[in-house]
Amino acid sequence: MIPALGQAGQRRAQLVLAGIFLAFAAWTLPTMLVDVVQRPDVSDFRLYYMGAQLGLSYGWSHLYDPPLQVLLLGRLHLFFQPYLNPPVMAWLALPLSFLPFLAAHVIWTVILLAALIGAWWLLKPEGQSPRILWLLGFMALFPASFSIGIGQPQGLILLAMAVAVRLRERGHDGWAGAALSVVWLKPQLAILLPVGLPRPHPRRWLFVPPVAG
Repeated sequence: MIPALGQAGQRRAQLVLAGIFLAFAAWTLPTMLVDVVQRPDVSDFRLYYMGAQLGLSYGWSHLYDPPLQVLLLGRLHLFFQPYLNPPVMAWLALPLSFLPFLAAHVIWTVILLAALIGAWWLLKPEGQSPRILWLLGFMALFPASFSIGIGQPQGLILLAMAVAVRLRERGHDGWAGAALSVVWLKPQLAILLPVGLPRPHPRRWLFVPPVAG
């Protein structure tokens, strides 16, 4: 916070920030969570779930077979959209594919929320400001709630980056790189790694995710 404000001023500023963050979070997050139950057809999780069932029933070599994708999504009464994700997304959804779709979808959403909170816990900054403000601020961001609402794995990738940062701080570069292999869930996010990771340039641990892929 700003030292010139004094203790009382800082408390007031924190309350104002908390109010703003809560207002934005209340505007974005509940709507997205309601869609989990009321509009599962807008969630990308339906594709991961379908891909897992397709691989189990017809073999993983048919994962990108459009007629089979249409068939399985039709059985779920969900509109067709081609599965264009890496196979690892279907493998990740495999344990949930044995559950009814709605139950699996809710559990997946809880996992994503837990991943975001876990990333905050690992990365919350030290200092006088209440750390909960950082969590509220993050939850208030529309991209955060949007990614949860549509079931995308950004929260898992953020958690992996947070784990990698803490592992590297302890001198475990190899394990940090292994944690970053989670980026293969959504490879296009790999472009953010050099920006989001601390300096100096972590050449050794950034070498591990491509090898793991």
